[in-house]
Amino acid sequence: MSAFKSYIPFFTLLAAAAICHAAGKAATHSLVAWDGEQAAIGSGWTHVDAQGEVSLRPQSAVAHSGNTALELRCKGTDWLGAGWNWVAFVKGTGTDVRSMKRLILWVKCSGRGGDLQINLLCGGQEFDTPEHHTEKVHLLSYCPTLLDGAWHRVAIPLADLRTVAGYDPTKVAELQMGLLATQPVDCSFLIDDIGFDDGAAKGIFPGRVVWVYNPNAAKWTGTGNYWDAAVNPQAEYDKSFTAGIAALSGGKGDADSWDKLFRWFNEAHGRAGTGYRAGDMIAIKINQNNSAEPGADHGNAMNANPQTCVAIVASLVKAGVPQADIWIGDPSRAVTDNIFQAIHRAFPEVKVVDHFGNDGRVTTTTVDGAFPNHDVKNAESACFYHARYLINQPLLKGHEGQVITFGAKNFYGICGILPDWRMNKRHPGDSTLTAFLTNPNFGGKVILWAMDAMYPSPALDGAPFNGAALTHFDGKPMSSFILSLDGCAEECVSYDFWSAISGQSGGIDYADRAAAAGAGIAGHWNNPTAKQYAKNLDPNADGIELVAIRVAERTAASTTPAVKPYLGVPFHDSAYQGGPQLIPGKLQNEYYDTMDIPDDQKAAGAEEGITYHDSDNRNSGSGTFNGKGTYLKEFRMAESPDISYTKFNNPETPIDDSPYNLVKPEPDSLYLGWIAPGEWVNYTVKVGAEGFYSLNIMYTSKFGGHISFDSDGVDVSGPLAIPSTFNAADPVEWRQAHHWNKIFHIGKLYLKKGLQVLTLHFIDQPVMNFDYMEFVPAGASADARP
Repeated sequence: MSAFKSYIPFFTLLAAAAICHAAGKAATHSLVAWDGEQAAIGSGWTHVDAQGEVSLRPQSAVAHSGNTALELRCKGTDWLGAGWNWVAFVKGTGTDVRSMKRLILWVKCSGRGGDLQINLLCGGQEFDTPEHHTEKVHLLSYCPTLLDGAWHRVAIPLADLRTVAGYDPTKVAELQMGLLATQPVDCSFLIDDIGFDDGAAKGIFPGRVVWVYNPNAAKWTGTGNYWDAAVNPQAEYDKSFTAGIAALSGGKGDADSWDKLFRWFNEAHGRAGTGYRAGDMIAIKINQNNSAEPGADHGNAMNANPQTCVAIVASLVKAGVPQADIWIGDPSRAVTDNIFQAIHRAFPEVKVVDHFGNDGRVTTTTVDGAFPNHDVKNAESACFYHARYLINQPLLKGHEGQVITFGAKNFYGICGILPDWRMNKRHPGDSTLTAFLTNPNFGGKVILWAMDAMYPSPALDGAPFNGAALTHFDGKPMSSFILSLDGCAEECVSYDFWSAISGQSGGIDYADRAAAAGAGIAGHWNNPTAKQYAKNLDPNADGIELVAIRVAERTAASTTPAVKPYLGVPFHDSAYQGGPQLIPGKLQNEYYDTMDIPDDQKAAGAEEGITYHDSDNRNSGSGTFNGKGTYLKEFRMAESPDISYTKFNNPETPIDDSPYNLVKPEPDSLYLGWIAPGEWVNYTVKVGAEGFYSLNIMYTSKFGGHISFDSDGVDVSGPLAIPSTFNAADPVEWRQAHHWNKIFHIGKLYLKKGLQVLTLHFIDQPVMNFDYMEFVPAGASADARP
């Protein structure tokens, strides 16, 4: 067994590839080797050594994702390891990883642990022979905080796994693990979500781009200045930005979201386990392209929006970043009074940087040699060069020279250029824009790409689109942020929006080239209506994932329970008279609130906007698709939210009892379905005790997506991710909406005690069905299987 003792069998890993289907791009960027759930459903076995000191088993109490992880239990001294075999579940000799650069796995340690060591083995006649091994590596070398009890994403360059002559990278089939304990240990390592990638897609959720649309934020209609505070409520900008970074990070609120962002960034830059530290500079590059001279505001010439600048700074300050550590501005232009005053009034210690340094602004020197490129000056503004983190805040607009001027072009303003463009060497070409994205001092230091798409424009200068001129947004401004941790993905998604609303095209090739160089992932949507990217179309693919958040719709829903008096009452009918649903306990999703009014008024939509919001005024299941004649078929048929029930023993094609379920539902179980983005329903509940509750859900979801909860109008969850139940092996396409699963611990909610109205929001993707949701005290076991 080469460097491993041969008396212990080890974990056998046969990998399955996930292929990217990005529009116009066919490339495999990652291989999903093992997602944890395979241990639960494969034909595995549990190993315990003769002394009872070592075991490897599936467990479901603390999975990184889904329901199951492997637990390597180690107790004692000497070499400790164990084996898990599921060859019967996945057939084959191994996976081709020649195009991959890194081995990725999530690990969590508890107890008194040691340094976990791993290596790879390729398939052959004998798995356990020295000629097929890579050399082992120590995980502590790649994650110094591995033993702190938290989940860690460990990325190991395959180049570090030195191979021997007999190792075949086309047949990688086994991961071996164990630890050499010179002192007594008593610990367990949880291992989940193992795979390989080519280092391309970036982010906590690699390739994710969040589009936040809030028509209550940007409300200019063409009269006056587009940036006036009166038509740009700061609270709506703040709300949009907070929602966006929460969806990017999986966090709740500014502090939690930024902590996750800082830790992700530092882990990717060799500082694993490190969050933000006081004294670390953050520099925010805004776009002041139309302010070559100092001035009050430069009228309606397109520059950065004051409200966007304040929203980003305010979010950082709320997260605990000292004002003095924040720099914001455009070193090659003038920061106008409307921006400077908005920032300085709220955050007087934040440093505002521009070329002129007048009236409270700061101008910096440049650092030469920071950006070797023949097109532009080889320099960088000192505050950006010395900053640990950069935030790139571009505008969604066109350009005479480069067609578009987004995040990559925004970097041009920190190259030590002069305000008068005629005095500079030249405008950057495509190769320079690619270099901006790939250079470690520029794109390599960006912790957040924050496209300001509140007021887009097809042109470089002049006013934005004339007020309410965007047909794609119902005649309103675009009023959006486009946020990502992946610069190439942010550029591509921004381009798709800009091209659709401007009717122009071209100038985006630099993003493809940067992606090919490892700076991120590139791709384009399938069409402007569906707005779906590779990972939206196939959750198992590697590529861009667009997450859409409609803040205005959430806001409208959030205020509904606060209307006095609230006219909704707990659901009741001839079969159910239970009153408010109880928490802790199981909330039946079909029992959303009702109103005590006749059915003809319900059919006319009298409950719309009070107990629910539905995208159409018809029940697509009860009384229509399901027909009539029984309680199940007609359940709440007069109301718009769509209801159906699980159907077993269909004589032609199995429906809800098909073999593609991950968890078998109960027959004749009512559920809420035909979900559309932006819909919501209210539930009157009675909470027995104040505190945190863990959420388990019985559901189906073709595309995955996000939900959230309000309690009496207050957000108590933030966006919660719902994994897809898509299974490409199912030959019946419509049945992708009927693959049932139960997921555990998808998030925590803090609920007050007593009677309250919970609003369940369906934030983005369609084609979801929800049977029930279990609310379990966070300290209690939440793992009872249906």
